Amino acid sequence: MPRPAFLKSILIPIFLFIGLFLSTTLVAQSEKKEKPSFILKDTTDNDVNLEDYQGKIVLLNFWAAWCAPCIHEIPELIKLRKKYADKGFEILGLVHPMNLKKKRILQISRKLKIPYPVLWATDEVVEQFGGFTMLPRSFVLDREGNIVEEIDLPGNMRMFESYIKKYFQ
Repeated sequence: MPRPAFLKSILIPIFLFIGLFLSTTLVAQSEKKEKPSFILKDTTDNDVNLEDYQGKIVLLNFWAAWCAPCIHEIPELIKLRKKYADKGFEILGLVHPMNLKKKRILQISRKLKIPYPVLWATDEVVEQFGGFTMLPRSFVLDREGNIVEEIDLPGNMRMFESYIKKYFQ
């Protein structure tokens, strides 16, 4: 007879943990994030206003020169942009403020021939997206500029496509 008590002592904490996890996840997913807004300098010192991209599906990709997975996914992002640009899709590369080597960013941008704007993000902009230090981190904005997807791992073209395709319909 001690067996049911033993199972109860194990199963109850497990179910409580699962319930807490699911409720936290569902609450986090249901919270409407405020629409991001920023004007940032690009690598040629021009202002880029996020509002100018209203009407497009936008992938914001935060990266840094010291982040190998970030650099590795840039060619995939370039292919993705090329495939979907005519459907109203754009990518903005946002260099995380932890990046201290602007010269290295410029070298990488030239070497990889990044065709999309590369912007110098600020701490305030990172905070608009929940504040984070793990890179790469990407966000998909719908045509109204709302955050609709958050991607917190390095990706390839097929993975990025799975996040953006549904917003072209």
